[in-house]
Amino acid sequence: TSFWQISPKPVTVPPPPQEWVEYITAEALGANERKLPPFHGVCKFTKKLLYDNMRKNFAEKLPDINAITGTRIGPIAIVGGGPSVDGQKDELKRLYANGVPVMTIARMYPWCVENGLGPDYVLSLDCSAEQEAGFVNIQPTTTHLIATVTRPEIVNMIQASGAPIYVFDSRDDRKIKQLRGEAGYTVCTVINSGGTVVITCMSAAMNLGYSDLHVFGFDCMFPNPTRLHAEGIAGKSVPQHVLTVTIEGQDYLTTPSFIEFARQALDLISVAKQENALESIKFYGESLVTKMWDGTWQEELEEAQLVEVA
Repeated sequence: TSFWQISPKPVTVPPPPQEWVEYITAEALGANERKLPPFHGVCKFTKKLLYDNMRKNFAEKLPDINAITGTRIGPIAIVGGGPSVDGQKDELKRLYANGVPVMTIARMYPWCVENGLGPDYVLSLDCSAEQEAGFVNIQPTTTHLIATVTRPEIVNMIQASGAPIYVFDSRDDRKIKQLRGEAGYTVCTVINSGGTVVITCMSAAMNLGYSDLHVFGFDCMFPNPTRLHAEGIAGKSVPQHVLTVTIEGQDYLTTPSFIEFARQALDLISVAKQENALESIKFYGESLVTKMWDGTWQEELEEAQLVEVA
């Protein structure tokens, strides 16, 4: 008598995955031109630093962004730090003059103040010391949306100014919930941060209720290797590995990180549209996103095809 029994169904070996064959083959052959495989970035900050910042910020008992979630409506302009935003000042000012609120990344805070663009909201995500350069002129009427990993020094600067401030978590794990609970929080808002602060702004804007997004300075590309950011952007940039990508026969200068940011943005846009959180979105200036996507929603394309067939 055997412990083992013959299975009535034949055992089939699943086929090996095919999605990486093209990339591996191109690498093995040393092809000069190849498709860029999907990849994920790595956070440059240690967990110890992130949790330490959270503990200090939670101790301040700052209100969670949940307090203003879903309280807004309509359009909003989001300002990133790409070089093309310098050529879009007039369009930004036109929107602002027509009552469209402005949300900016922390490093473009001084830029917006200097150009008379409020801002209505400033969002901080990074733990770098250079982020403090964006808060040299805090506006008392600006609402500050702060990721709980943000440097406590920045939080203290905003508190001292008396300006409104709300916090959110940029990631979700048990440790963060534990720290929240120990600090007395009964709510925890997690906003998708992707890999860059502009994507966080897009998520935060929809969290507040804005559904028509006008996005500036989310280039994810640049005209030349020496001009990576807008003029007057606060703080220094991290070193970038510049590469050339070809889209529909046209070459563009970008970086591996920027390509991943563009992909993350497209994923966010797709999900937001499906969940009815996003009515429309427009990218101004030069953006890798518009090179990768023509702005056509899939359901719109299907409807157009149905009409044509009919």
